[in-house]
Amino acid sequence: FTFVSPYYYGPIAADATPDETIVKAATKAVSTKGNKSFPFTCNNQKMMYAYPKSYGALAKILDANNFDVTDTFARSEVTVNNVAYYVYVNAASTVSNFKMTFNY
Repeated sequence: FTFVSPYYYGPIAADATPDETIVKAATKAVSTKGNKSFPFTCNNQKMMYAYPKSYGALAKILDANNFDVTDTFARSEVTVNNVAYYVYVNAASTVSNFKMTFNY
């Protein structure tokens, strides 16, 4: 057995500051550490991506056009179910089914 803490991702309100409640309300993906791609649909909302801090900082965030947008995301730390998480959010935008790739 391999025990893993989930990833969380999804849109959050433009004025929201990520906390445990906001992170846990997002879409949950249970998988082991590795590069991830998730689709985002935002209506004047920020994209949020959260994962266990023990996985280390992200090396690169790529948008659907393979542009490096790492510098447009701010990283913070939030405790989720007693586990430290890194939470990345960017500025609010409006996109539909826009794939973002998060690389370690």
